[in-house]
This record gives sequence, C-alpha cells and structure tokens, in this order.
Amino acid sequence: MQIDLTKYKVTTKDELSFGDMEDVQMEIGSESNLLKGNAKLTEVAVVSILDNDNNEVKYSNEWRRNLSIVDGTKLSQEIQKLIAGIEQAVKKA
Repeated sequence: MQIDLTKYKVTTKDELSFGDMEDVQMEIGSESNLLKGNAKLTEVAVVSILDNDNNEVKYSNEWRRNLSIVDGTKLSQEIQKLIAGIEQAVKKA
C-alpha cells in the first residue's frame, strides 16, 4: 500500500504477518503503552520511504515523530487499517 504524504511516499506491507502482530502486541502490553505500540506498528509496517526527489529515507522513530501533525495522523490512520485486517482475519478463523 502506498501512502502519499506532503514530503514523502511511504510504502507499507499490504498485510501484517503473525509475527508482526506478536511484536506489536508485546510492545503494547497494556493501554499505557499504546503510543509505543503505534510506533512499533509503524516500524513493522513500513517497507520503504521516498522523499519528493525519490531519494530513499531510512525509517526511524525520529523520522516518524518529525512528521507534521497532518502527515503523522494520515500515516497512523492508514497503518491502523492493517490492524483492522488482522481483527477480521482472527474473527474468521
């Protein structure tokens, strides 16, 4: 899935693996760690990042935290759709 932000094109996995899900769940652990879980979810979901000049940008928590509020929110909302896909798959199992 490609997410177009103001200064970046972010490519994410179309689907998370079972191991990805476990990694995110281990980070979350409790509701108080929700922000850590969101950061981990972004980390496991992002495949590549290109800036407006098509230069590859390495993912880091610092990169994520320096996004504008609009871009950070958009990225987070799009990646949250992966979690919705996991929840639907688990219900069907």
